[in-house]
Parts: sequence; structure tokens; C-alpha cells
Amino acid sequence: MAARIQKHPRAFAGIIKNVSPNGAFVSCDHRLLPGEYVRIAIELTDRLPLVIDAEAVYSRILSQEETGGLYGVGFRFLNLCLMQTELH
Repeated sequence: MAARIQKHPRAFAGIIKNVSPNGAFVSCDHRLLPGEYVRIAIELTDRLPLVIDAEAVYSRILSQEETGGLYGVGFRFLNLCLMQTELH
């Protein structure tokens, strides 16, 4: 799933590779450190994005290139409202 990650003052794209009720694993081209807080907007087909506050729990390099790299970040969801998760 496509996601937009907001870490004030920047926003960047990510791809959600794995998701659970408590968190998600996201690949992106920005390095985030454990303890950093972000807002993740998950793009849903024919619906408004699902917006969730999250904390980076771990981060690892997936691939390294001259122009940057690809990182994998494990996020823990914060203050997730059950009404947000209902996708009827």
C-alpha cells in the first residue's frame, strides 16, 4: 500500500510492506531513527487516506546507492482510534 509519511516539516512517500493492528513495516528513501514521531497517511482506493500517528521503533538499510538508499522502518501506531480502522 502506498503511504505518505509526514515528519515536520517534510513529507515523503513510502510503501507499506507489512501491517498489523499495532504497527507497520514501511520502506522509504528517508532514514528515520528509533524514537522519531511521524504521521502516516495510508492511501486507500476510493476513500480518504487513513491518517495514523506513529513512532519509529527500528530502522535498517535495505539497499545503498550513490544517490541515497532505501530504508525499512518498523512503526508502532499511537492513539489509533477504532473508528478510523473501520473500512466499510
